[in-house]
Amino acid sequence: MLDPEKLVAFILVTGVTSIVLGVSMAFVISQAIWRGARSGLAALLGMQIGCGV
Repeated sequence: MLDPEKLVAFILVTGVTSIVLGVSMAFVISQAIWRGARSGLAALLGMQIGCGV
């Protein structure tokens, strides 16, 4: 089992890397602009799940 401290650190690192402006963040922003905030959040959630895998 993972230590809670390591899990929190992992969540923070994946969160920061998904926010850093790059191709993935440009995709999330474009989804939010063209399809709305709900779609942007879905794209961000999908990327977070992808980082976790």
